[in-house]
Amino acid sequence: MDKKEIIKIIDKMSMEKDEYYILGGSALVILGIKEKTKDIDICVSELLFKKLKEKYKIKEENKNDCGFYKLSSEIEIVVNNKKEFNRIWIENYPVENPQNILKFKEKRNLEKDKIDIEKIKEYLKKN
Repeated sequence: MDKKEIIKIIDKMSMEKDEYYILGGSALVILGIKEKTKDIDICVSELLFKKLKEKYKIKEENKNDCGFYKLSSEIEIVVNNKKEFNRIWIENYPVENPQNILKFKEKRNLEKDKIDIEKIKEYLKKN
């Protein structure tokens, strides 16, 4: 999905912007580093998680090995303490700090991340 599709889905979820931020590939799309991504990963506060848990009928068995809850085929969320949020604001949307994404992808070191790593480095040089 492209930036327009991601924003449409995020807006439709009607979340308080201070209670979440967009992670990984979706953040790279919002930042303009990548054109498209397969899904949307979102980090949410404990407060927002309680609301989403009711709205989406989230159960513990919906949680994967990485701690993400699957809300739909295109959306996964992870819960974190709001004090630990590491985000920046792009066009009024909270996204993961690109330096964080770079550290994660370099540590994970998957073949599919190599292009992203180079693009993030280029972005950080310019910004």
